[in-house]
Amino acid sequence: MYIAYDVKNGAVYAKLCVSRRTGKTTAKDYINLGRVIDKEHGIYKNRERGVFTYTIEDNAYGKPDASIILPESLSMRREKLILDFGDTFFLDAYVRKIGLRPSIDATGYANQDTLYSMICYYILCSAANCHAASWWEGNYARLMYPKANLTSQRISGFLAAIGEEEAQRGFFREYIRYISKNQAAGANILIDSTGLPNSIHFPLTAISNHNGEISNEVRLIYVTQQDTGLPIYFRYCPGNVIDATTLIRTMSELKANGVDTKYAILDAGYYDDENIKSLYKDGVSFVTRLKGNRKLYKGLVAECLPTLEGRENFVSYNG
Repeated sequence: MYIAYDVKNGAVYAKLCVSRRTGKTTAKDYINLGRVIDKEHGIYKNRERGVFTYTIEDNAYGKPDASIILPESLSMRREKLILDFGDTFFLDAYVRKIGLRPSIDATGYANQDTLYSMICYYILCSAANCHAASWWEGNYARLMYPKANLTSQRISGFLAAIGEEEAQRGFFREYIRYISKNQAAGANILIDSTGLPNSIHFPLTAISNHNGEISNEVRLIYVTQQDTGLPIYFRYCPGNVIDATTLIRTMSELKANGVDTKYAILDAGYYDDENIKSLYKDGVSFVTRLKGNRKLYKGLVAECLPTLEGRENFVSYNG
């Protein structure tokens, strides 16, 4: 048994040569030790073991002595044994327990390890996509989703694939079935919208004046289920669209997708005469806040405010 050395592209590599006899013939087996870091002290580096020592006399592997100064680049090697554990494990267990996996799988994306890794990354991290692979390497996701491919090019393809209409329809068909299975009488929902500030030059970016704040943005409309807080609908529209003009379409699309709304909580921005008449017509009970500049608001305040906190209006709640 001996160590042989080869030089490739200016770097020295070592391999352990072991002779064995089979009958009258002799053969050699080779064990790759990897790149030679320090020949005098028997220090090598390969993918399997990282940086290690090997002594042929004892046929033993070990770790370099702390007194030996290694090249600076080796101190930056990837950690393989220490991983962030609890956050990703909890998310995976939660998704499985509440039964969301069939909805996620319904997107039809071929590499499910990439799909679930990116879901965890977006929930747990606020960093850019270019850091996803580094996060995955240091997280328990690497063991749960070993086939994930989080290179920048693959992430771009992944986002394009799940953004296809067919993938989104597949998800929402299963997801709405999931959230509606225990609702025989219809859904109680909350509707609100928010601005997504950006300066991207595409048709959805527009100047918004929301509560006196001027910004370039896209408007995101969000509907959640009151009982569970789960999102059941979202869509985007240009940033200069007023909230009140979106309500009737939102309610119609919910109904078309199997969500029969019985009760809605609405932000003040959705209140106008047309919307209120539509809610009454469709039999949807609602709670909303009136804007202070409306005659109805001023009249109700003048009539009710003086006696609003009267004892006769007290309601016993929760003891």
